[in-house]
Amino acid sequence: MDVRLAGEGIRQSQGENVKLDAGKINLLRLVLRHADANGWAKVSAMVWPLVISLPRDLVETSPTGDGGYVRLTDSGKAVVLYS
Repeated sequence: MDVRLAGEGIRQSQGENVKLDAGKINLLRLVLRHADANGWAKVSAMVWPLVISLPRDLVETSPTGDGGYVRLTDSGKAVVLYS
């Protein structure tokens, strides 16, 4: 899976502290709520830029021509659970 930030191909380094705003935490909650049995949620092309702006240690992404698929990592699930 390739995880990119803001569609520019810039990679966030692991272990870097990133403060999430309420909008990004709500996006993580939506991903968890709409995930299939394997944890993947379909994301439209309009929402895709928001998804790829999430820290890469919180989500896994799989781009498609019309958006893509996203699922939370264990760290992403912890953020949703404890926020």
